[in-house]
Amino acid sequence: MSGTCLCIKAKWIILKSWLVPSSLPILHRRKSQRQKKERQQPDVFQCTSQQHQNNQLRRPSHCTSCSSRPSSEIHQEDRQAQSIFKRRPSQSSQMTMADLQRESEKIIDLFLLAMDELNYAGDSQGTFYYVNDRVSAQEAIENFSSASMQLLAIAHDPHFKSQLQAMVRPRLLLLQTKFNALPEVNDPLTYRHSIYCS
Repeated sequence: MSGTCLCIKAKWIILKSWLVPSSLPILHRRKSQRQKKERQQPDVFQCTSQQHQNNQLRRPSHCTSCSSRPSSEIHQEDRQAQSIFKRRPSQSSQMTMADLQRESEKIIDLFLLAMDELNYAGDSQGTFYYVNDRVSAQEAIENFSSASMQLLAIAHDPHFKSQLQAMVRPRLLLLQTKFNALPEVNDPLTYRHSIYCS
């Protein structure tokens, strides 16, 4: 048993002496490369700090709010400004029929949102949420109405205008009728107050 242990130990020593010397140059090379990188890094850091100081020494532009913001935010705001609800009538000639159709679909979405808000307000009568739900319904109706008026002002095609008016008028009347049917919060005759039993 001891003979086999000695044989294994001898083989291990031979194997170790065979492996370690060949790996030493690799380790030494990696160490020298790491030290070289560490010497070069302060120079890079110094250059970036000098650029940062130069940027701070520059005079701010007249539009500091635009120049200080990242470009992604500015591009996002530009895309939002190109929406129908941000455009002025002077830019309406650039809108194609496909653009007008897309904007009319947005108006239909606003109508559906206003209907949902009215349903929420109707369901929450007599609860703590009714006041806020009623305000949200009123705001949704106003958003639908103002967006429709803006699209009517921008559209130049008479056929599209007549179709849009035919779509908007009955829906706006329906929304206003449903909203008027909601009781006022301070009206004791029509508002259903919750009755709590102690």
